[in-house]
Amino acid sequence: MAELALNFVSPIIKTAVSKAFSFAAAQISTAWGLEKKLGKLAQKLTMIQGLLQDAEERQESNPAIRSWLQHLTDVAYEAVDVLDEYEYEVLKHKVQTQGRKMKKVRTFFGVFNRTAFRLSMADKIRTINKDLDEINNQGVLYLSIRFSDQCHSTAGARQYPETDPIPDCSKFVGRHNDVLEIVKKLDNIRSQHILSGISIVGFGGIGKTTLAKSICSMVKEQKLYDLVAWVCVSEEFDEKIILGDMLEYLGSSVGRKNNIGALIQELGQKLEDRKFLLVLDDLWNEDRGKWDSFNSRLLKILKTNGNSILVTTRSDKVASIMEALPMQKHDMVKLSDHECWLIIEDTVLRSSTETSIPLDLEGIGQEIAKKYDLIQLWVAQGFVHKSNESLVEMEDIGKEYFKELLSNSLFQDIGWDLYGNIESCKMHDLVHDLSLLVSKGKTLVWDTSCNSDVQKCSTIRHLRVKSKGQDLPRSVAQRLHSLFSNVDFFCSMASDLKSLRSLKLEGGWKKLPASLGKLKHLRYLDISKTFVRTLPKSFSKLYNLQTSKFPDDDTLKTLITWRPVYDDRPRDISIMQLTSLRTLSHFAVGTKKGRRIEDLGCLSQLGGKLEIWKLEHVRSQLEASKAELKEKAKLHQLKLCWSSGYEGAVNNKDEEVLESLQPHSNLKSLTIYGYKGKMFPSWMGNDVNGSGSSFLLDNMVELELTYCNECTCIPNLGLLPFLKVLYIGKMGNVRRMGHKLQLGGGESIKLFPALKTLTVEYMRRLEEWVEVVEDAAVGSQGVIVFPCLEHVKISNCPWLETWRMGGFSSHHKLSWLEIWCCQKLMAIPSLDGLSTLKDFCLVDNNGLTSLPIGLVSCISFQFLRIESCRNLNFPSINGFTSLEHVRLSRCDGLRCLPIGLDSCISLQKLEIGNCPNLISISDDIKKLRSLNILVIAHCKNLRSLPEEWLDSLTRLKNLRLGPFCSELEEFPGLTSIHQFHPSLELLDLSGWDKLKSLPHQLRHLTALKELRLRNFNGLEALPEWLGDFSSLHQLEIGKCSDLTHLPSIEAMRGLCNLKYLTIVDCPKLKKRCAKKRGPEWSKISHIPNINIQGKNVQGKYQHPSSGMFNLWNPNPFIPHHLSIMLIRNLTAVKHFFLIFYFGKKTRPLL
Repeated sequence: MAELALNFVSPIIKTAVSKAFSFAAAQISTAWGLEKKLGKLAQKLTMIQGLLQDAEERQESNPAIRSWLQHLTDVAYEAVDVLDEYEYEVLKHKVQTQGRKMKKVRTFFGVFNRTAFRLSMADKIRTINKDLDEINNQGVLYLSIRFSDQCHSTAGARQYPETDPIPDCSKFVGRHNDVLEIVKKLDNIRSQHILSGISIVGFGGIGKTTLAKSICSMVKEQKLYDLVAWVCVSEEFDEKIILGDMLEYLGSSVGRKNNIGALIQELGQKLEDRKFLLVLDDLWNEDRGKWDSFNSRLLKILKTNGNSILVTTRSDKVASIMEALPMQKHDMVKLSDHECWLIIEDTVLRSSTETSIPLDLEGIGQEIAKKYDLIQLWVAQGFVHKSNESLVEMEDIGKEYFKELLSNSLFQDIGWDLYGNIESCKMHDLVHDLSLLVSKGKTLVWDTSCNSDVQKCSTIRHLRVKSKGQDLPRSVAQRLHSLFSNVDFFCSMASDLKSLRSLKLEGGWKKLPASLGKLKHLRYLDISKTFVRTLPKSFSKLYNLQTSKFPDDDTLKTLITWRPVYDDRPRDISIMQLTSLRTLSHFAVGTKKGRRIEDLGCLSQLGGKLEIWKLEHVRSQLEASKAELKEKAKLHQLKLCWSSGYEGAVNNKDEEVLESLQPHSNLKSLTIYGYKGKMFPSWMGNDVNGSGSSFLLDNMVELELTYCNECTCIPNLGLLPFLKVLYIGKMGNVRRMGHKLQLGGGESIKLFPALKTLTVEYMRRLEEWVEVVEDAAVGSQGVIVFPCLEHVKISNCPWLETWRMGGFSSHHKLSWLEIWCCQKLMAIPSLDGLSTLKDFCLVDNNGLTSLPIGLVSCISFQFLRIESCRNLNFPSINGFTSLEHVRLSRCDGLRCLPIGLDSCISLQKLEIGNCPNLISISDDIKKLRSLNILVIAHCKNLRSLPEEWLDSLTRLKNLRLGPFCSELEEFPGLTSIHQFHPSLELLDLSGWDKLKSLPHQLRHLTALKELRLRNFNGLEALPEWLGDFSSLHQLEIGKCSDLTHLPSIEAMRGLCNLKYLTIVDCPKLKKRCAKKRGPEWSKISHIPNINIQGKNVQGKYQHPSSGMFNLWNPNPFIPHHLSIMLIRNLTAVKHFFLIFYFGKKTRPLL
């Protein structure tokens, strides 16, 4: 295993050789007198490289060779450092001479002492050459290491164990559903095609072969095929071998048949009308030509449907090249921790005489089963190289490296962003263990528990500092290439970190030392998670810096090799000298040189995301065109912004500017913000009637048009093939949206073919949204609009009256539809046949009188929310068996529960509030046995609830009732509460003036954990039986104006689990509960946390609720003081939404 750890020397020497030859050939090396010395260094490194194959193969058995390799590794690192230092001086020369008209390179030495540098560099190269001579002689003469003309080990092709179709005797765990699913797929698709199949894709060791064996067993049992042939392919994809193996399964001897034609002929005769399943196990072939050739040969001899191929592979690319056939891909997912443990347990017990595993070993085994570590960071260590002749950028080469590792399953659980880029991944546990093994002796996590180890680790190159114990030895600091620290460690040793390539600091850092500029080799700097806001002037001397997280302003202009910059804040930066800049998150246009729009033109390699602000400073179309956005093919996200206070320019200058800011067609995301032109540019398509130019950015995935208040129309967007996310908002002059297209005979079309998320909001003058397609001839197949749409939100379009698009049907995938504050909207497109809708939300839409047609067909319906739709009539909702949550508020048309509610057997949460015409609740509510949250509140005319209804709701946990009709003298519907199931944990009651006491039925709810009592203004004293609530954890009393007395001190002491007491807007009780002096204080002094009128009287009030705490109340009954108190003390809340209603308008308070 030591061989793995020392194999790092090969790439290090390769890097040094490449740099030495490159620098030796450079003109400046001749001027500095270093050409011969650099060339000699390159030759010696090349000679040493020839010894590596034999040395690396023998190091395991020969400690002397292993020591020789370690010495060589140290010298190789020194050589790379020296060459890096040379490169640093070359870059420094370029920066300091940039902009000057110099005739000779020698004038460079007016900046620093030419002779001193040349002598110093020559001495360092001479020392390294001497060390290399010594290493070469020692290896050849004393260790007998043989020279090879191979620069890399060529131990031979990979050897793969051959597999067979016989199932293992080990326990088959966690894959039974996969077997059933794949066999079902095979059976379904084989009947439709002559040859079809399935590819099973997963990383090595996940169980692909075992799964394939089980599939073979099942298809044999079910007799789906006449023949099942198994071929272990591995790396060599040979048609003759595969065809020969198939013949042998048919009982025929291949013998000397070397002619593929003869094999095909005999195979055709043997198969005749027989149907076969061919398993190709461990397939690695990525040559599409070979696969196509193999398929074509099989298809020549097959005559009937029903033949299949089952492939196992680690590579997604292998699976993709098989798509010439009707193939389906099956990705294998990880087993659960428990399933992994069952496999480990079975393996151990089969190899021992034990019947069970000891508990201590079981714990270790289960930890092994959980080891999946997330990749946090790849640092710039010089592992990516390109030849001098290559035109491919290093970033693109790095992406290819990643794709290669990914295709071979070294990574897993890939997370993708909207644009198809990889956002995150995990490292397979075996790869993780291998990485630790390879880096052993070179990486260290340093904390107080390993101080002694630091002294011994002279080979450490990468250090993570968790906590500082003793000072890091200077010998270790000088060798470090990577440092990651969250303690104050760097500043005291910065001058010793001479070889540092990567630096990441986290924590309370506020400034960096001036010695930062001495880190000549630094390429990666991340201080994004610190409090550093200014950089030392020496930062501008980091000429090798490639990646910086937290860039400053003018200090950046000298970083000519600077690549990605990650910064989330708009900045005015000078970029004229950043000609190699790869990523610039923000650019604010100014009027000074270096900050004008045309200065972006020199950044030809700019990619990723770019936001351009203050575009009102662009003076002409010519200036805008010089930015050359159209040439920036690597730019994927672009945001073009005019300032919010900008009122527009004369002579349509904004239109001319935007016309000249046309991006490259590769762009995937575009945002236009604050544009003051009346028309969008021609490259966006500026005519909604289809007669204008088309949208030229065909690769667009996301588009946002916002605050373009002067525009009167929306571009023609419906034919964009890849558009997935569309946001249109705050465009005050648009009156009509939609497409009007004409089809020819037999023609069909899809509008917005890939769109998934659509948001239209704050369009204050929008009146009509119509998607119309007119048939020009008989036989036209028509149009489908939004076939992939999943989420629609339309809000704050007060004049929108017509929305017509042909409706949603079984062709659509809509799952979320919400419409807010569209008071004039008369109807919603039909939902007839739409089976995918899950969430439907209507808020403040008084023009609607009925729900959309076909809502009953939405069999996946889960959440229905209707608020402030005063004219809406409620139809039957019978058959919504998947409905889980219903919320009805401010619905004047609601007079009784919707018909069919009793059929909603999955309903878990029902909220009804502020419905003034609701008079009674029917017995249907008794059938909602899945309810766990029920709210019926602020229904001022509600007079009755069903008798004995609560005892049917055996799963109810939270119940909120009242206030109801003010004429009632007692709470309705509580007669059966004494039979209530002990599942109830929270009870919230809101009374009215005529109630003089709490409902006596409550005394039986002794298992309650939380009780809220409000608006009992006729109540003077709380009852003694309250002391029986021994499980009560929290008690809140609000707006009980006459409440004066609590239960007796004995009763209050009976509340042994009470931790929180809140009293708000109870003036009499407040006075009597004054701390240490009120007559009621002795009754509550034992409670740990007391809050009265928003003030913490005792303890530190922390609301015990966690997760989602929603102050939903269309007519808030929680007094203002209590609301503010809750907001102040909700330290555990993760999500908080608070909406106040002002008449017909909804305004967020926060």
